[in-house]
Amino acid sequence: VKTHFEPVRIRRIMKIRFILPALIMLWLLTGHEPAGAQEEVEDLIDLFESKGKMVALVSGERSVSVDLRSSETVQWQGVKGYLAAFLTNERFAALSSRSGRWQTLDLRLSEDQAEWTAMSEYLALVVTQDRIIAYDSDVQTFVESRLSRTESVLKATTQKNLGIVVTDTRALALTSKVPMFSEIPFRVRETVE
Repeated sequence: VKTHFEPVRIRRIMKIRFILPALIMLWLLTGHEPAGAQEEVEDLIDLFESKGKMVALVSGERSVSVDLRSSETVQWQGVKGYLAAFLTNERFAALSSRSGRWQTLDLRLSEDQAEWTAMSEYLALVVTQDRIIAYDSDVQTFVESRLSRTESVLKATTQKNLGIVVTDTRALALTSKVPMFSEIPFRVRETVE
């Protein structure tokens, strides 16, 4: 027995799936933050390079290190709140203050340079010419989305538990605790300023 309820419910879910990421992106791109969002989390990790290793000192109590390969050079490193991350010409690595080890993701040969990097208390974001890579400290995993060869990244940013990447063809959003990008493709005549 078919009812009208199912199609109406599916349409409503599809609307919510579209509207929520659109509102999040609008919020970020216009620079508005809800009350209390300016409160910063104290950095719980110190990060430094020493004797061929990247060393993280977590809460001043324990140290977690990862050996750098002989061919690796550190291109970017950052610490914010619960998260430390670094990028070399060969891999992207991140450490949450709650975990006891570095999570690493090898880069492809064509990804030896990052076009964008951004970091918040919960997310580390790297954009290469081939893909968008984010590390979510809440679920302690990497999340990826491919970029087409003709796609240009216009903006990549993070705030608290939200990451946004805007290209010339689409906008992508990621929230911590949800290990996947939500995507909104732009229509033919839509542009981003």
